[in-house]
Amino acid sequence: MTGTGAMLALQWRAHRRRLLVWVLATVGTLAFTAIAVAQLYNTPEEIASYGEAVVSDALIAINGHVEGIDTLGGIIQDEFGFIASFLMPLIGLALIAALTRGEEESGRLEALLAGKIDRRAPVVSAMMLVLAAVVMMDVGFVLSLLAAGIEFGPAVLYALALGMVTVVFAALAAVCAQVVLHSRGVFALGFLAVGLSY
Repeated sequence: MTGTGAMLALQWRAHRRRLLVWVLATVGTLAFTAIAVAQLYNTPEEIASYGEAVVSDALIAINGHVEGIDTLGGIIQDEFGFIASFLMPLIGLALIAALTRGEEESGRLEALLAGKIDRRAPVVSAMMLVLAAVVMMDVGFVLSLLAAGIEFGPAVLYALALGMVTVVFAALAAVCAQVVLHSRGVFALGFLAVGLSY
C-alpha cells in the first residue's frame, strides 16, 4: 500500500511519547499489582482464604467468575481484572483516535493525503503501531508475572488475553474513525461498546 511506511514513520515520530507512556503505565500497573499480591498472599492458606472471601454476589458482579481463584494467578487476575476491563479498551480507543481522527483534526493528515499516500495508509499504520505497542505490553506483562512467581505458560496466556482486548477495541475504533468526523465521536462510540461489553 503506497505510503504506509512513510505514514508509519511520521505517526511514530508524532506519537511515540504517547505510545511509550501507555505501555509503561500499563505494564507498571500490572507489575505493581502482581508483585504486591504475591507478597501479600505467599502461603497456600492465605491464597485459600482469598478464594473464600470473594465468592459473594457483589464481587462476582464486578469481576465476574474468576477461574483459578484458589491460585496466585487467579488472585492477580481478579485484582487486576477490574482495572484491565476499562484500561485495555481505553488504550485501543485512545491510540486509534489520536492516530487517525486526531491527525486529521490537526491538519497534518490532509497535507499528507495530498501527496502520494493511499487513503487507507493512515488507518493501516495506526493499527500497526497499536499492535507494536500491544506486543511491548505483552512482553512486559509476561516478565511482570514471572517476577511474581507465575509459571511461563499461564503468564503468556494471560498477557495475550489482555493484549487482545486492546486489539479488538483498537479495531473497533478504526472502524468508528471511518464513520464519524471527530475523535470525540470515536470515543463516544467506543465507550458505548465498552459499556455494553462490560
